[in-house]
Amino acid sequence: MTLQQTHTVFLSLGSNLEPRLENLTNCSQSLNALTGMEVLGASSIYESAALDMPTGTPAFLNQVLSITTTLNPEELLNETEALEKQLGRTEKGQALSRTIDIDILLYSDKTINTDRLIIPHPRLHLRAFTLIPLLELDNTLKNPNTGQPYCQSLKDDFTGTLTKFSAQRVALL
Repeated sequence: MTLQQTHTVFLSLGSNLEPRLENLTNCSQSLNALTGMEVLGASSIYESAALDMPTGTPAFLNQVLSITTTLNPEELLNETEALEKQLGRTEKGQALSRTIDIDILLYSDKTINTDRLIIPHPRLHLRAFTLIPLLELDNTLKNPNTGQPYCQSLKDDFTGTLTKFSAQRVALL
């Protein structure tokens, strides 16, 4: 019997189409139900303005999950993209509202750069809505490319860009 290696992964969830909170909950529960995956922890839920989207676009609810998985990065990407579609996401694109968006932020200490997948997520350290909830789960994480602790990426201009929506940890319901 061969034991499959497990990896610790951090996923970012976002939703700006109602019911936003229910979308996050459904996504977390669906991820936990997938074979080869277990949700270990969930950050608080944060609300942030829609970045790089047209004026009047609804605000996002965001959350970061810590999971373990036996899936390799490509398999995990396939599963998360399939789940996005299952939960009502119709198109991919930065300037589009969405029922759910799932981004792979970190996959153990691996760096990956393919046409489909870049890990660590290339904008992780630039976005308060991913960085702050990530550090809430583990403030010792480092960028696997540079070795720099992510806590050093916190910026003064993050103040006011993010508000805690709820301390509720919906992933573990």
